[in-house]
Amino acid sequence: MRHALLIGLGLFVICASAAVAQQPQPIPVGSRVRVTFTDGASGEASFDRATGTLVGLDDDALTLLQTPTGPPLVLPRSGVAGMELSLRRGNRGKGALIGLGVGAGTGFLLGMASGDDDEGFLRFRAEEKGTIVAVVLAPVGALIGLLASSGEQWRPVSVGQVTLGLGPEARRADGVFVCLRF
Repeated sequence: MRHALLIGLGLFVICASAAVAQQPQPIPVGSRVRVTFTDGASGEASFDRATGTLVGLDDDALTLLQTPTGPPLVLPRSGVAGMELSLRRGNRGKGALIGLGVGAGTGFLLGMASGDDDEGFLRFRAEEKGTIVAVVLAPVGALIGLLASSGEQWRPVSVGQVTLGLGPEARRADGVFVCLRF
């Protein structure tokens, strides 16, 4: 009897925690979000994406501010197909700047290490060679830094409805997009 009570209590705790975990988490106003929504203006189902700061969220609509000075974008909740919350912004610009500096510095040091040219048709001093190699390697370093750095990270969030929609995929004309909202 005691084991059955403990097993029942354990199952209750597990089921209750699973039910709490499935509840949609509130998205704080001011969060950066990316919303996929249907464009109800055309007769066919097409999907668009908008990224911005969430400034309002209620049962009927959500409001995004895409630019600080622009007008807010009001989307009906019934047209929202999905939403993602930004976990952190991308670092691509910073990575490109770091790569540019590393490439230019490495190029300058390599040019300086080769020393002055004493003979030949084209003679360069070490400083000139360092500058030339730095100018050549700086864009290479910037490109490597750009590609190596991470972009923005997104986490899907629940929009709190269950619907099914079929339509052409937004990115490809020959695709089919199925949208399940939970």
